[in-house]
Amino acid sequence: MRILSPATCEFRGKNSHQHCTDKMSSQDIRHRVNASMLHTFQGDNVALMGVVKEIDNNGTSFQMESSDGQSVHIILNEPLSEDLTSLLVEVHGVVDNRNNINCQNYVPFTPEVTQSFDMETYNKAIKLSHSLKDHYIQGGPLEPME
Repeated sequence: MRILSPATCEFRGKNSHQHCTDKMSSQDIRHRVNASMLHTFQGDNVALMGVVKEIDNNGTSFQMESSDGQSVHIILNEPLSEDLTSLLVEVHGVVDNRNNINCQNYVPFTPEVTQSFDMETYNKAIKLSHSLKDHYIQGGPLEPME
């Protein structure tokens, strides 16, 4: 399992446009979701933001509260090496047939970011992006700006 850091920004292109990328490969294409959407994406790669509520005793899974206030079970392929309890985390993984997420990697955020993150607004943005699919790119890596 990989632990990722938040996206980086760099200048590129002939007009020095700022370009942000999260260094994803084409295999990492995922849909940004909340818990109520998981049943729609069973078998697919997703990204889910939430706050870790409880880690199991052996560290191989945890419960997190997603942006829509629902609990989601996250299954890890190796035990955690850090305490994520009460931290904001973005989980990347595949949704199974019980709406658990088999975690491929995750991005932990600092306590300061966790405190200041507006989960309600984030959840509204997730719902809006899914309701207006023709206007929002779902699940792909960012392309360089020319």
